[in-house]
Amino acid sequence: MVRPLLVACCLALGGCAEIGPVEAEADARLPNVVHLTWSLLAPAGEHWVEYGLSGAFDQETPRAPTSNTASLVGLKSGRDYSFRVVVETASGDRVVSEPGEVQVAAPAPELPTFTIGEDDEGAQQPGGVVLTSLLQDGDAWVVVIDRDGDYVWAVQADEAINIPGVRLDGAGTGVVYTQNARKGSGNEAVSGIVHQPFDGRPRTLTATEDAHHDALQLPDGRIGFLREYSEPDVEIEGGETVDLGVDAVALAEEGLLDARAAETIFDFKAHYPEEPWRVCQHFDDPAMGGGSDWVHANSLLYEPDSDVLLVNSRNFDAMLALDPDSGAPLWQLGGRYGDFTDEDGDTIGTGEDAWQVEGPNRTWWSHGHLSHFWSDGFVIFDNGYHHDPTVSRVVEYAVDVPGRTLRKVWEFESETAEFDPLLGDVRKLENGNYLVSWTLQGMLTEITPEGVVVWRASAAIGNATTRVRWVSDLYGSAE
Repeated sequence: MVRPLLVACCLALGGCAEIGPVEAEADARLPNVVHLTWSLLAPAGEHWVEYGLSGAFDQETPRAPTSNTASLVGLKSGRDYSFRVVVETASGDRVVSEPGEVQVAAPAPELPTFTIGEDDEGAQQPGGVVLTSLLQDGDAWVVVIDRDGDYVWAVQADEAINIPGVRLDGAGTGVVYTQNARKGSGNEAVSGIVHQPFDGRPRTLTATEDAHHDALQLPDGRIGFLREYSEPDVEIEGGETVDLGVDAVALAEEGLLDARAAETIFDFKAHYPEEPWRVCQHFDDPAMGGGSDWVHANSLLYEPDSDVLLVNSRNFDAMLALDPDSGAPLWQLGGRYGDFTDEDGDTIGTGEDAWQVEGPNRTWWSHGHLSHFWSDGFVIFDNGYHHDPTVSRVVEYAVDVPGRTLRKVWEFESETAEFDPLLGDVRKLENGNYLVSWTLQGMLTEITPEGVVVWRASAAIGNATTRVRWVSDLYGSAE
């Protein structure tokens, strides 16, 4: 709990500028965020706050036009911090408040302790923190931890809500996540896509009961999400009739409270150029209910250099690129009707055997999850459902989109030969390392291109980590 402080004095170096008093108060929803307010008599200029662990002032907030408010973001749970407000007047004078102190609340008792294993600081991506979400039995959290495994940002989901993953918002200043109610919640709208800024500004809910698995915010502010519905009595390849679970991609203006107004830009039943088929045995094992599990779209992302939306289908073992405005399909990488050839010669099955993805070079993935694609490459968490043996791994590929070829360039298999059937995630970092979430192991690792684990954070059994993201600065600069 933050102790409110009044700092009544200031040090004015030249001129009549004056700061004080300063009051500190923890955010009501985000305990790792502290809001400062003060009175100010000074000419226009810039202000910022210098702060750090008790007695230090080695961090600072971004500089902004002079006002009487600021927020400290990314404070370690259960620690004491010192702070001082700094104002630079229009004439260049530096005005500094007397130092104050705040005490950040300890982590909520429901949050697990992350134990740090390997920790080779010299080989790690420098600076920054790790964003993920935690799934527990009955609880869900979006959290940020630092290299020490300490919580520096956390928000708990509403009661009876499930959070399957989390993304950075379009500006890198907050998070966007899909939340799904596990049980009824009266007339209150709780299912949908939440946007929560890191600094405690009010969250928004884009309400939709049919969103699932993944959502994001585009640079123009629109919310993109995966939606599902069931269509009865659909004839699939071979003449069989089934109740078909259908996936689609929708876009909505942020804060939309009527999901019917969301625009479906691509519907696999209506717009995919091939008729539904029995993809593999998982066709008869619908993970989300609502009919036979044909597509099982599980990942949605935006690639800015090419200006495309990418939809990853678990059961297709493929990703589909869409025009973000019209929804028109542009190309498909992987799967039965894929457009790309493996440069190393591996092939995938055809017809009824299209789920067979083995080959001497182990190129193709099996029922994976995708979070990071760039113009000439991507990394994927290969859950490995149909591999033999059934072991999960992370893989990087080089891809030539115009030439429609791909090449496997790196892989790392689960160190303990684990099969992770749920989620899993990987991102490539600026220094060439890979940040991985091994979901059901409750473990995050950073791995070098040589296959060396240089950082490991593990939570107790019963805590599943979901999507993962490296954030260089919670004030808004993100990898």
